[in-house]
Amino acid sequence: MICKNCGAENLDEAKYCKSCGQELQPAQPEDVNEAPAAGEPESAETSGDYSGPVDYSSTGDSAAGSENTYSGPVDYNSMEHSVTQVEEVGSTTASIVSLILGIASIVCCCTSIIPIGCGIAAIILAVRERNQGRGNNMTTAGLVCGIIGLVLGGLALCYWVIAGALGMRTYGVF
Repeated sequence: MICKNCGAENLDEAKYCKSCGQELQPAQPEDVNEAPAAGEPESAETSGDYSGPVDYSSTGDSAAGSENTYSGPVDYNSMEHSVTQVEEVGSTTASIVSLILGIASIVCCCTSIIPIGCGIAAIILAVRERNQGRGNNMTTAGLVCGIIGLVLGGLALCYWVIAGALGMRTYGVF
């Protein structure tokens, strides 16, 4: 039972609303096809008859210009349904491998060769998956991790090259 005061839903046997405390009154069913009281004119709403489209422009009502296009009840069981299903893009093996290689390139960023190789492989796999229309969040994460790992691997390679050159110079190898 729904409270008419606040709109809260209550148990059918409840006497008072659990939300606002208002006394609940059981809903009284309305009979649509009820005969009009004596002396009242019968209208289309009370008779259940549909009289067709109403031309509001000639009656001067406020809804002037609106057009009623009701054509009767619709049998939805006989209608053809042309709903297209959106295919879920699942995780492919290449997306998973791309993500794993991207994470490995970040984890191994202190070395120089491993993150560069893993980062390049992760980027290639992720881009290939996206171009084939199978990209998903895992593919994007693999691409981002691969780029970050590639940059960190490049920085580590520069560090090791510079450190090696300075070490050789310090110890008189040059």
